[in-house]
Order: sequence, then structure tokens, then C-alpha cells
Amino acid sequence: KALATGLRASEIYPTNVIRRNNAALFAMYVGNFDQAITLANDVLQINPERIKAYVAMGLAHLALGHTAEAAATWDRLAALPSADAKADAASGRIDMALFEGRDRDALALLDAAIAQDREAKNLTSVGRRLAIKADVLLAQGNRAAAVRAAREAVAAGREDGILYTSAKVMIEAGQAAAAEPIIVDMDNRLENEPRIYAALLKGESALAEGRSREALTHFETAQKLADTWLGRLSLGRAYLALGAFPEAASEFDRCLA
Repeated sequence: KALATGLRASEIYPTNVIRRNNAALFAMYVGNFDQAITLANDVLQINPERIKAYVAMGLAHLALGHTAEAAATWDRLAALPSADAKADAASGRIDMALFEGRDRDALALLDAAIAQDREAKNLTSVGRRLAIKADVLLAQGNRAAAVRAAREAVAAGREDGILYTSAKVMIEAGQAAAAEPIIVDMDNRLENEPRIYAALLKGESALAEGRSREALTHFETAQKLADTWLGRLSLGRAYLALGAFPEAASEFDRCLA
């Protein structure tokens, strides 16, 4: 519905950069990647320095497997004079490295981007990148370094996504006690989103300790607050641990959908 409305607004004001750029982003979000690229191109014809048009285009190319085109998009974005443009280009290149399984390249790019963000005093961006770094380090089996990065991420930025990713890394690295204050803080908020994250983290903690039935209950609590792909993935993992394979397969299908 957002895409349809955005396209209508763009038709009424065809030279309005913001309206057309919004339509490009909505097309990318809904999975219409070719359409997103076309709309983003239209935006750049009007304003070649519109950062979010490059973001829509680069991510759409990556989703289609057009890695050369995605890389070229990030290069074009990085060439703009804006510090925000260079930061978003760095994010795009990190996404590409992770998407292609180049973890070592991703870590090098993350370290360079973190240094730039610290210099610019953009602590929220530092926190986001440190949380990603922690996740990559954990995937490599470097638990100690992953937990250090997760703790640094929490100290740098208090966004819900940063807190969730960092706490999940702590739990999976065997440091559930370090994640507990984060879970309590998010669980005590009034908004639904942090409470969803708290329920998911409680489930992760239970799952890590082999209490799969309890984990399932926490994941179900998260789903009652909102139906999310992350919740469906978590439910599937809990069912898998319980040996309930048809239920697990069903949740994974819903997650993908």
C-alpha cells in the first residue's frame, strides 16, 4: 500500500525528488528490485547527489545478485563530497562482503568505518557497526573478541537493534549474565518493539541452556506482540531443538514469506 501510494504521489509530482525516492525505497522494501532500480535512476537524473537513491539502487542490485553493479553504485556514492554519503557507501560495501561470505573483508571494512565514525563523533553508527562486528566475530568462533565488541557496541549506542544484536552475541558466546541487564531494561519499556526483543532474548537464553520448551514459550510471547520474521525464525529453531520437524519447517516457510 505504501508503494502504491508513493507511486501515485510521484505521478502527481514527477519532478519531486523526495516522493520518487520514497517510491524507490518502498519498491526495494517490497522486493520489486527492478522497479526500485528504475525509480532510483529517475531520482538521480533529477538530483545526482540524493544519497538514499543510491542506497535503494545498491541494495536492489545486491538482492538481484548484480554484485558488479552494486559495487559500482557504492563507488559512485562514496565519490560524493558528503560525509553521510561516504558512511552509507561504507555500509553498502560491508553488506556486500557479508552477503558474499567474505567475513575477513567485512571485518576490515567495519574497522575502517568505525574509525571514521569515531572521528565524526557518530556514536550511534559506531554502535551499529560494532554490533555487526560482534556477530561476525562470533560466527568465526572468536567468542572473547565477539563479547568485547558487543560490550563496546552497547556502550556506544542504545538503539534497540544494537542492544538486541549485542545481547544475542553475549548469550551465544556463553555470557548470558552479561546480557541480563539489557533484557530487563528492554522488558520494562512501554513500547512493543523493545519488549519483543526482550522476549526473543529470553528465548535465546533458554535455548542456549537447552531449555527448548521454555524458549518456545518466550518466542510465542514475542509473536503475540507482533508477527515478525525474526520471531518466526526463532520459533522454527525452538521447534527444531524439540524435534518437531513439521512445525519447524512451517515456521521457516513463514519466515521466508
